Amino acid sequence: MRRVLITTRLRTAPDGSWPFRTIPDHYGFGIGRFRTHGYEVVTATPPESGWTGALRRLPAHLGTRYGDLAFQAALWSERDGVDLIFDPWDVKGNALALAGLRLTRALRTPLVSYIHARPMSEWPTWQRPARELFLAGCDGLAAMSSSVADELDSRPRWARKTRLVVPGPDAEYYEPASRTGRDIVCVGKSLRDFETLGRAATRTTARVHIVCPRSAVTPAFVRFGPNVTITTADDRRLLPRSVIDPILREARAVAIPLSTLGSMAGLWALFDGLGFAKPVLMTRHPGVPVDIEAEGIGRWLGLRDEAGWADALQYFEDNEDEAFAMGQRARALVDGGLNSVTFAESMARVFDDVLDGKLG
Repeated sequence: MRRVLITTRLRTAPDGSWPFRTIPDHYGFGIGRFRTHGYEVVTATPPESGWTGALRRLPAHLGTRYGDLAFQAALWSERDGVDLIFDPWDVKGNALALAGLRLTRALRTPLVSYIHARPMSEWPTWQRPARELFLAGCDGLAAMSSSVADELDSRPRWARKTRLVVPGPDAEYYEPASRTGRDIVCVGKSLRDFETLGRAATRTTARVHIVCPRSAVTPAFVRFGPNVTITTADDRRLLPRSVIDPILREARAVAIPLSTLGSMAGLWALFDGLGFAKPVLMTRHPGVPVDIEAEGIGRWLGLRDEAGWADALQYFEDNEDEAFAMGQRARALVDGGLNSVTFAESMARVFDDVLDGKLG
């Protein structure tokens, strides 16, 4: 059994396994299924004492976007006891320092990263040197979507270590409803444009239910129509799955309005929709790994396109049967292979290829 160290904090069981049936396993990037493919998952925990413990008392990010120093130190302490290091969160996680050390060969353990955002086109110029360093230091690059893979493939030194690995929802977790629901539901906290959705809904007869952090509520919310329901929750954890899941399961469709295209967001909400057999209305983002319109499972909308959102919301309000048919096609995609089982298999092949010298 090979050992793989995960570079992010994940709420795993003590043995490193994922808590199946409690949280969809795609929230942990499929790590609960790695053992099936010969990889034991190792997680790092910063100790309370010593120099690493002192780092824990520092501000987590120290004004940067590159992770938690104490956690990075804990990762470093685990490096020699594993066969490979897996960074699920791209350069925005804890692996930048590890990539730099790998590039200089101070780190001997191979490093594989899951790349979410297009490598250069979505980054400010001043951040690109760090991005270049990160990509150069990784031994394997797993691209989330074809747009990410295409940009990586455009550079020979990145192309030779790139594989397309499309994520998908935990098919076993979701129990789809046998009928269409009433509300169009928007659940989320990261980079959401709730204002455009609420204003658009107010122009329609569609019933829209927004579940958002308390901090996301703005003065504009008071002008939303009576057909828009707002449920607020804790900023960090939103609502527990036991509350969110029944809301989503009884939805007519899932809405994912994004406030920016600079980062990948809304993926878990997309997977909730597919898992529960719901059509999806989403701001078009090049990083999304499935074309919801081409697959006949939803509608793309433009960034801050209030009129477009209003039209789409009214369409799903008026076409209940088509909404249900789209949802059934969405679930068929999941059952046909767009799921976390396939993701884990594909990621394990990337690990194998890196360790066997076939990638990098």
